[in-house]
Amino acid sequence: LQEHLSKAADGLTAGDYRGGEAEYRLALESTRTLERSLELPQVDSLAQFRGFATAVANADRLVSAADEITAATGELLSLYGDLSGNTGAQKIFSDGAIDLDRLERVAPRVDTVLTDLAAAEVNLEAVQANGRWTEPLDDIRTQALAEMAPVQTAVEVLVDIAPVLPQALGADGPRRYLIAIGNQAEMRASFGAPLTLLMVEFDDGRISI
Repeated sequence: LQEHLSKAADGLTAGDYRGGEAEYRLALESTRTLERSLELPQVDSLAQFRGFATAVANADRLVSAADEITAATGELLSLYGDLSGNTGAQKIFSDGAIDLDRLERVAPRVDTVLTDLAAAEVNLEAVQANGRWTEPLDDIRTQALAEMAPVQTAVEVLVDIAPVLPQALGADGPRRYLIAIGNQAEMRASFGAPLTLLMVEFDDGRISI
């Protein structure tokens, strides 16, 4: 499961939607296998004995966390696929313009991802792995939390910026931005003054320079 999730994330960051989607499907199947393992009668029997109940509860929390992380990965892939045109829809940016209606629908989907990741973190933190025999379990939890941290940070940034992007891109009227471009060689010759300036205008998502 962890290998498939890592490869799915690699596909997402590399822009390989098809490869990432294939790995996500394998991760989803791995998650379902874990879920089925908890439905075995033997697991229910173990939960009745003192000492084993904690182990069964830990397994349940880990599987729940795996399910939530997999769901978040799938939603991110789906979002990327939709915006990049890999799922059959038109790209969000085409013919020099950004589809602002579709951009406004990004924020709720990003919220869903963050909710799944937050629920996974709660389940991982709830795992009781303080004993001598639970060190491997603690290692798994620690690694999972460490790998989730940068993803959560990136998604939180999206949550903050997604709602204001339509307005910044001219949804309520033209927006103009002055961009100064410089490099080290030019800055020496001009004593630090930028020598290239661009006026970029966004009007209802359409870009002009």
